[in-house]
Amino acid sequence: MKNKTEIRIGKGKLSITESAAAKFKDSWLLIRIINEKGPCRDDMCQLIEKVKVTISSEKPPNLVALENGKSLNIGCSRVFMETVDRDRKSVKLYSSITNELKLKGY
Repeated sequence: MKNKTEIRIGKGKLSITESAAAKFKDSWLLIRIINEKGPCRDDMCQLIEKVKVTISSEKPPNLVALENGKSLNIGCSRVFMETVDRDRKSVKLYSSITNELKLKGY
């Protein structure tokens, strides 16, 4: 099993694999929740909530820095943190075969 870092977010946790952590070692990992309009053609369609993971050289002011006791710089939206805490989710950040950062379990 790969080495991973676990970060507590209230009653939930964020697990980061070693390969994913290596990708944003000297940068900021930004985790945001975005709402996209569904596939309907009228205005009555429900919004779909998705997680967007990006890497940036600096943290935007609207995101919260996640304290982790490691040298990892992680910025999360409040909605993401509240959902992980409230639902006691166990979310995993990993590097996919296509070399992209993916979030599983949200």
